[in-house]
Amino acid sequence: MLERFFDQLEGSDLLLLNRFRRQLEQWLDNALAAGLQDQPLPLTIVKDVLLDGLDEGGLNQRFLAGKVNFATLMPMRAIPFRRVCLLGMNDGDYPRSRPPVDFDLMAEDYRPGDRSRREDDRYLFLEALLSAREQLYISWVGRSIRDDSERPPSVLVGQLRDHLDGLWHWSGDGDIPVSQVLTTEHPLQPFSRDYFPQANSITGDPASAAKPVAEVLRAGTLFTYEREWRAAHGGELPGAEQAPLPYQEPEEPITLSELAQFLKKPIDTFYQRRLQVRFDAVDDDDTDNENFDLTGLDRWRLDNELIQDSVLKAGSEPELHDRLELTLDRMARRGDLGMGVTEHRLRTELAGRLPDLFERYRSALSSWPEALAEPITLDYRYSDDTGAVELVDLIDGLRAGPDGQLCRLVIASSSLLAGSGAGRRVRYANLMADWLIHLAGQLTDRPFETLILAKEEGRKFRFPPMLREQARAQLDAILAGWMQATTRALPLHCDAGFAWIASYYQSKKYLGDHDRAIAEAEQAYQIALERDTGYLRGAYDSPEALLASGEFEALLHALYVPLWEAEQGKSAAGAVGAEA
Repeated sequence: MLERFFDQLEGSDLLLLNRFRRQLEQWLDNALAAGLQDQPLPLTIVKDVLLDGLDEGGLNQRFLAGKVNFATLMPMRAIPFRRVCLLGMNDGDYPRSRPPVDFDLMAEDYRPGDRSRREDDRYLFLEALLSAREQLYISWVGRSIRDDSERPPSVLVGQLRDHLDGLWHWSGDGDIPVSQVLTTEHPLQPFSRDYFPQANSITGDPASAAKPVAEVLRAGTLFTYEREWRAAHGGELPGAEQAPLPYQEPEEPITLSELAQFLKKPIDTFYQRRLQVRFDAVDDDDTDNENFDLTGLDRWRLDNELIQDSVLKAGSEPELHDRLELTLDRMARRGDLGMGVTEHRLRTELAGRLPDLFERYRSALSSWPEALAEPITLDYRYSDDTGAVELVDLIDGLRAGPDGQLCRLVIASSSLLAGSGAGRRVRYANLMADWLIHLAGQLTDRPFETLILAKEEGRKFRFPPMLREQARAQLDAILAGWMQATTRALPLHCDAGFAWIASYYQSKKYLGDHDRAIAEAEQAYQIALERDTGYLRGAYDSPEALLASGEFEALLHALYVPLWEAEQGKSAAGAVGAEA
């Protein structure tokens, strides 16, 4: 049957089928040599092997062998085509520049009639331009991938654009060059809002009249076939309410740390978890200047190393000082503490507050003398009308008191207070992980409390035991919020939420002042926008956009107020009611 099929073919189709037959024969020989004659193989593997072989290029390939031809610019190929596409016409890449070799005497002694590569490329560009009968498409990298600065095209493309601007003028509204009208600037990412314009942004909307002409034309030339991104945008303009995506149950259970990351950064969860988009801040390392102080990350790393090697392992105060000296000496040999006066100052700063922390830790150990050898396994499942999610993790660091009550005793890895003096405030974002573990611990069969020793002198945070039903309700609310955050960008921000709570419930001067609380939340979100790497501006580019839907306060009451109540030791309703 195949032979009869091959006999009916001719021309380029027959050449392609012959090539396919040779590829099939070569694959059969390889399979027999590998001993696979008796082993069944999936059809996908056979397909990939055969198609990969057909994709391999060679010098014996014909020029006009298909509907679409890919080729380099070569002379004597000025054959008319309906459409000609010139790709990669970047500045510096075309015309091609080849550095001469050392023995090339023509490079230093150019004479009339000598070959010039740049002039050849100029002629080839003209040939390609004249070969296009219906459309000429030219593309180049117009923006830098580092700083998004504008990059010029090839010199030849620039001359062509100047020539067009000199011969023709744009007849529409606005005095813009015709080359700008003919040029389409594509966004860097496929999910850019520019690919999903509203129909009324081009015609029919009075607001479009205020837009620049080039922007309106550009909105009409950009398009995409990605239905998922269109569904994500909901067909709305930036700042409008977006239609949520359908919920997708995760293939694997989530952990408490992932849940804590959601509470810290609800908007980031949608981008990272559902859209698989990660905006990383690009920081260039400064290698020209010597640092005489530690960065925040370096100080955090050295602090935790000292705590792990000294505070947690020392049995007495003399042993603590010995371990501190050994650890600091090791850091100095690594170069982490600088030299001279800088080293002496950093050693004093790092070790200065650890004796107080060690004393508080030993005092807590006396109240909870028994350490549990094995962690507690958490396996919890939540479901509602939209779907379900499973939470699986281990709860470690547990100790038991004389009465059998459990306590999770931890030393905070990050600073829990911000500011100085009387204006110091609690960093609730750094308590999120411990709060979630505390809620999960309430599902055990014994009373469970959490004691967190802060690095700041004399400060500790205690979460008392709760009713199991209350803890389950709060954990369900957080899991429900996580499920929503995987379908859309929730209008919620951690710093802005706790700024609202602190102003409305905690401030003695402005207790119950709703307008004041909104202003504090807007200010906190504006500060966060200045440090944003892309997530916040991609979802809500202003405090007004964050608060426009009216969900902000309902979400913070469901997700953040319970943590504030546990830390303050009072209810939100009682805080306002007592003042009234």
